[in-house]
Amino acid sequence: MCEFCDKLNTISTKHPIQFTCHWADKNHNSSITSNLTKCTVEILDDTGRPEMSFPITRCPVCGDPIVFEQCQTLDEVIMREG
Repeated sequence: MCEFCDKLNTISTKHPIQFTCHWADKNHNSSITSNLTKCTVEILDDTGRPEMSFPITRCPVCGDPIVFEQCQTLDEVIMREG
């Protein structure tokens, strides 16, 4: 597991991550998330509509699987999120 994996595996609403995408020189868009299970990588067609969609399940740096921490109880959520 690399340092980036370690950060991905511990994201929470207290410590979310931000994705920033750049295109056409200085144009960019950013999005903040604390739940990678709701994030996908999408490939767009010529009209700008999603043609393919892939879930984010592996670290983009080293390729190791991302471990999604599942909370079973409210107490577990409070411990993780604060």
